Amino acid sequence: MKKIEKHELKTQIPSQEIKLPVGSVILCALSRYGIPTIWVSVDDQQLTKETRNIVTMHTGIPIDMPDEQFSRLRHLGTYHDDAWGNAFSLFEEMPEPKRQEMKASVTITQEGQETPV
Repeated sequence: MKKIEKHELKTQIPSQEIKLPVGSVILCALSRYGIPTIWVSVDDQQLTKETRNIVTMHTGIPIDMPDEQFSRLRHLGTYHDDAWGNAFSLFEEMPEPKRQEMKASVTITQEGQETPV
């Protein structure tokens, strides 16, 4: 059965891993009582867990990350540290796309004829 769960995150650390049931969807990230929190749609019958990487970036600080890695980040939301007035953006680091093997579209026969595969 699907349900919505909340998961509190550690504050002001650049990256953290969380375990979620396979197939979970992170819906959003907000501050709840000053604590960064994500809300996740999960299947509570799914026992297999997967590791998800959450990246925190401080607003106004240069991003020290290669463009290729940055392009794999999905913005989840922004939270504020009310005590200091700082803002932080939360991202989920998406996996690298799997490379597919290319298959030949034709085969050359011994006679030099091309035939579709």
